[in-house]
Amino acid sequence: MTKAKKRLIIICSIIGTFIVLGVLFGVLFSVQRISVDFATNVNRFDTSAEFKSKVVKASQLEKGKSIIFTNFDKVEKRLEKAIPYGKFHIVRTFPNKVIIYVYERKPVFRIQDSNGDWQIYDESLKLLQIVANANLEDEFNNLPIPPAISGVDLNLCTKEGNRMREPDFKKKYSAILDGVYGAHESPINIMSHIVFSYDEIIDKQVITFTLANSGTKIVVQGTDYFEEKIAYGLHIYLSSIREDNYYSSILDEVVITVYDNFVPEVNSSIIISPEKS
Repeated sequence: MTKAKKRLIIICSIIGTFIVLGVLFGVLFSVQRISVDFATNVNRFDTSAEFKSKVVKASQLEKGKSIIFTNFDKVEKRLEKAIPYGKFHIVRTFPNKVIIYVYERKPVFRIQDSNGDWQIYDESLKLLQIVANANLEDEFNNLPIPPAISGVDLNLCTKEGNRMREPDFKKKYSAILDGVYGAHESPINIMSHIVFSYDEIIDKQVITFTLANSGTKIVVQGTDYFEEKIAYGLHIYLSSIREDNYYSSILDEVVITVYDNFVPEVNSSIIISPEKS
């Protein structure tokens, strides 16, 4: 056998091996089973086969596609837009199974748009739902309402499933969330109204929020120790005011002001009005 024939046989063997491996790879590591599971308790989603079928359809996953080379990040983003209240995580189970885990997002705040409709957002600034004012459900009534940043209108989303892209708002609202969660047992919906503003007299940024079901206002001045100021204001309300006989009948008149020169661990720059006589 000549060297040329040997070389040809070797080349053909290599090509044949790759073809066989490619076929086996394509058959063994292609999507054959797609299942949907619920990672958290769900209220807005049913767990029926019909809903699971809706999730699979929205994912646009097809049997026979490569389980290795499919971009599941894109699939998750596709699902996020198609089903706004859902958060999704896809897990590959080799050789050929895909599991779509469904988490349910929680409404965190609402903003009224130029049409008078309410836009419902979660803490990641994802637009979950647009609700006509006349159809606003009771569950949304106590959600915070942050209407503006220093008097500038927000660039709101126009479609459910999208996220608001407002860096300044995101930064401030994230600090509020961190501060609220920093005060133990304080869900974000304890706040019914939030106002971002700027006080020219004191030359400070000011954020004011009203506590739902009480009317008590917490006023936070300045940007230093922002999260700590919010957490401390809520802590004062929860531990010292809400159950205080002196304030219990006039909670809607109580204002807790945390000033700019507030320092963690010292917590001296705070005034509660009306002061106890």
